[in-house]
Amino acid sequence: MTRRKRKATHEAPARRQVIEELSSDEWCRLDPVRLTKDRIAFELIYERESVIAARAEFLDAVQRAAPEAFSELLAIRANRGGESNGPLLDNWQRRWNLTDEWCALVAFATTHEPSDEPPPYFLYPEMSSSRSFKPVPAPAFDPTRETWANYRKRLSASLDEYRTQSDAAAERQGFKFVKERRSLRKHSIWLACYQCLGASKKLIADVSNEDRAAIQYAVDETAKLIGLKLRPESNSKIRGAAYQKLTEQVRDALLRSRESER
Repeated sequence: MTRRKRKATHEAPARRQVIEELSSDEWCRLDPVRLTKDRIAFELIYERESVIAARAEFLDAVQRAAPEAFSELLAIRANRGGESNGPLLDNWQRRWNLTDEWCALVAFATTHEPSDEPPPYFLYPEMSSSRSFKPVPAPAFDPTRETWANYRKRLSASLDEYRTQSDAAAERQGFKFVKERRSLRKHSIWLACYQCLGASKKLIADVSNEDRAAIQYAVDETAKLIGLKLRPESNSKIRGAAYQKLTEQVRDALLRSRESER
């Protein structure tokens, strides 16, 4: 059996599982805002969901850095060839260096989502835990007994204690604290530029005005977090018009990423 056939055989069960889940209408966009901010305001994320939220952020970064990658999936979706789309999806994964199993599920989900209208972003089966944090009741505001200014002052004074109580409640409910990733969006766009556009870490560092070691660390750690196999470093240098075009692509990707934060 050839290596290509082994790969197809390995992916088949996962794709069948996706087909089965399609009928249950349990599709959603991986929304890092919903997963991270709606759990009270303390960046409490269930350990498994932190990976899902990070993958969501990376997928958004891919769409900003390499919009052609998403457009190609929509073109495959329009073909509606069912299982015959398998080779096209395999080629798509190799072209954009998104060859991991979870990327295959994203590609398959996006191209086989059953609605008539094409999705506006990458899709992925809902994998987050059904558990949700049960918050500790906050100090109540009674407008008949105090002014809003006095309530805000009283609430501010007790905020640290309220957070301590909420943290303890989260641990009792089985949640784990993960490292807060305020820079995840920036790191994800760097990773997308490296992985999908083929930009070198030096080029990303030059365009973003960042230290190359910082780019190296961010790309490596973000890839490790989301379970993405990094493409090999290229020894051949891009020159001339091709280099200028790639530089502009990276610059545009970083600009779109900054605009999305506003």
